[in-house]
Amino acid sequence: MNIRVFSSVVVLIVSLAACSVKTGHNHSSENTDSPVAKLMGEVMAVHDEVMPQMSKLYDLKKSLAEKTETLGDSAPDMEMRTKIEAAMQLLEKADESMMNWMRNFEDPGESDVEKATAYLEKEKERVLEVQQAMNEGIQAAELLLQ
Repeated sequence: MNIRVFSSVVVLIVSLAACSVKTGHNHSSENTDSPVAKLMGEVMAVHDEVMPQMSKLYDLKKSLAEKTETLGDSAPDMEMRTKIEAAMQLLEKADESMMNWMRNFEDPGESDVEKATAYLEKEKERVLEVQQAMNEGIQAAELLLQ
């Protein structure tokens, strides 16, 4: 289990570094009045809000795994184990969604405003879905850990 947690932390660190390098900018644009720059700012604002939750997600996965280890074979414990497994699946899905989004996101530039706008609108929807998945997973896990 410790190797899994360590691996997750390493993936998180590498992903954070890749995220910063891949977009090639600091979330600001030279022309902040352009529709593309505005939309890019909106996409990155959601990303920047969700990204810090990744460490919380890993902490919750670890806490749920630890809680599972304390459960016995009684009916209430088996029911709790099932709920924990469902919450862990939500957290895994959220983690994978974020990693996939970061891996696939690219700054479209502003040379073709129509294509860039369409791309960023799609990416905004995708990152909002990631945000929703993360919030749902975190909420489910926190309820079980109370």
